[in-house]
Amino acid sequence: MEERHRDMLAQGKKLFAQENWHGALKYLTDFVDEVEGFADVYNMIGVSFLQLSNPEAAKQALKRSLEINPGFREARMNMLLCCNELGEDPMPWMITPSPTESEEMVSEDLANKVANMYKDIGSLFLQTNRPALAVEEFRRALQWRDGFHDIRMLLAQALREQNLYEEAQTEYESILEAKPNYVQAFVQRGLCYYYAGELDKARLSWEKAKEIDPESRLVAVYLSKLESHSKEPIEETPT
Repeated sequence: MEERHRDMLAQGKKLFAQENWHGALKYLTDFVDEVEGFADVYNMIGVSFLQLSNPEAAKQALKRSLEINPGFREARMNMLLCCNELGEDPMPWMITPSPTESEEMVSEDLANKVANMYKDIGSLFLQTNRPALAVEEFRRALQWRDGFHDIRMLLAQALREQNLYEEAQTEYESILEAKPNYVQAFVQRGLCYYYAGELDKARLSWEKAKEIDPESRLVAVYLSKLESHSKEPIEETPT
């Protein structure tokens, strides 16, 4: 790579990091016009166009990024956002072998990566208040790694956010069968009962959490809230 191309790329990345989308595009698009094969640069171009509300141009850049590096997870996630903006089906860009078709051929490491890819996509939907779409992605993740309890916790959360309390409880019970002393599962199960109006069950779940972790301030707050008979929503606070 020539020195001027290095300078062009460095300036584009600097402006991108500063969220100067127009400035970044000027340098990055000039760079790819002269230098080919940089998937990360096309991804940055795609993100810049998305930030400037030009999803059509973003799609073209992200498509090129994935042509260069089909395994580029960040570009696939950005393509998902792009398709969402365009009202298009993102699944053609998320294609991976199905577990039933490739169970014997897929290594454990690859299966873990596929599960985590779907987890990341689901988390993105969850963070952007699209819990129904998040549920779909978390279920896909669990097809690959049924024992990933962090993913099942996220699935239960997405169900709970849609007021699907019984379905969420099923997921919490599945987790607790495998990990009987998983405090966070008892805490979240208690929240699920609380929002469903089953206060006695919420208390039992939180008391079980307290039995396992007597020092948990979060559990103490929830039990105190319950004892005060407050009708205010409980604020979910990280442990």
